[in-house]
Amino acid sequence: MKFINYHEGQAAESLYFDTTTLTTPAAGKVQLQVAAFALNRADILQRLGKYPVPKDASPILGLEVAGTVVSIGKDVDNCKVGDKVCCLVNGGAYAEYVNVDAGLLIPMPKELSFAEAAAIPEAFLVAYHCLYNIGQLQPDESVLIHAAASGIGTAAIQLARLLTAHITTTCSTSKIADCQALGATTALDYQRDVLADTLAPNSIDVVLDMVGSTHFDATLNSLRPQARWAFIALLGGGKAPNFHLGKLLFKQIKMQGFMLRPQSMKFKRQLVEQFNTTILPHFKSGKLKPVIHQTLPWQQINEAHQILENNTNVGKVVMKVEG
Repeated sequence: MKFINYHEGQAAESLYFDTTTLTTPAAGKVQLQVAAFALNRADILQRLGKYPVPKDASPILGLEVAGTVVSIGKDVDNCKVGDKVCCLVNGGAYAEYVNVDAGLLIPMPKELSFAEAAAIPEAFLVAYHCLYNIGQLQPDESVLIHAAASGIGTAAIQLARLLTAHITTTCSTSKIADCQALGATTALDYQRDVLADTLAPNSIDVVLDMVGSTHFDATLNSLRPQARWAFIALLGGGKAPNFHLGKLLFKQIKMQGFMLRPQSMKFKRQLVEQFNTTILPHFKSGKLKPVIHQTLPWQQINEAHQILENNTNVGKVVMKVEG
C-alpha cells in the first residue's frame, strides 16, 4: 500500500510517498480503506522528532481517519464489510489502508462527508473527556478554552454549548469572530489584550488549556474555588516561574494533564463507547459539526503541515486520500 513517510527532524517539504506491505487485520481488528485523515500537532512534533511515539504504535504518522471497512479479523461483531466509520488510530492514518481496533470505531453519521468524519475522533474525544470527565462541566457553569480556534478548541466550544455553559475563549486577533460564531460568550484576543486585565477574577469553573506558561497566571487568578483545570498541550511554554502554590491550595483547584495517545486500549474503548452513546447523536441532529479549515488531496501533505506550523488554521486540516 501507499503511505506518506517522513525524515525525522526535517521540514514539511521532506514528507514523501512510500510503499509498504499490506497486512491482514488480527483478531479484534478491522481493516479500513482510508478515504480521509485529519492532521494534528502531534504529527508535526513526531516529524520533528519531538514527540515520544508509544512502543506499540505504527511508525506511520496520523491519529484519526474516516473510511470503509474492507476486512474483518476474528472476534469482531460490531461492524460489517462496507460500513462507513471514523476512528482513532495509534498511528497509521497517513496511508491507503489501516488496521484498527474494532472497539474504537465510531459509526459515521450519514449526514457527514468522509472529510468531516475524519475530523471527529481525536479533537472531539479529547475535548469531550477534558470537559465532561475531567472537568465535570455542569449546565450554566463558566468554561475557559485556550487556543480555542484549534481543532480541539472548536470542538470544545460546541461541546460546552450543549451544556449551555458560559464560554470564554482566547485566540489570536483574526480568529475572534470564528470563536464567537461557534458560541463563545466572551472571546479574548491574547495578542492585543492583557489577559490578567480581561479575565475576571474568580469567574471560571473549568479550563481546557493548550497554552500553558504564557496564560498561566491570568488563568489561575480567574478560577473559582474548586475549579477544574485540564492541560493537554504547552504551546506557550511549560514553565510557570511565578506559580504560587498557595492559590492552588486555598482555592482547592484540581489540575490534571491529559494525553489521549498513551492511554490504554481499555481506556480508549470505554471513552469511545461513552462518546458513541452520549455525543454521536448530536452530529446526526446537526447540533455538532466538525470545523474544517481546509480539505486538500493528500498529495499536498507538505502544504498541509505548513498550515499547522504557521498556525493559520481555524479548526482541522483534512486530507483526502485519492490516487
